[in-house]
Amino acid sequence: MSVRIVRLQNGEDVISDVREALNGEVTVGLLITNPYQVYIQSDRALLETDDPQKLSDVQVQYLPWAPLSDGNEFLIRLDQIVT
Repeated sequence: MSVRIVRLQNGEDVISDVREALNGEVTVGLLITNPYQVYIQSDRALLETDDPQKLSDVQVQYLPWAPLSDGNEFLIRLDQIVT
């Protein structure tokens, strides 16, 4: 089991058990199990500066990812993953 947060191209952050999906010896994507979407909300606005900034009064919310799906495992292609 390897729980990770995956950022998708559409801006979603998904936390899940993550495994590589292989086609032979080539990685074609990630297989995620029981995924939840992560939302981070802060009362402060971040300013665009070169100085490090701290987030205070942060709320983290987890919502099921693809809640209308029958299954709990999903394949995400590598070209849909940012980090």
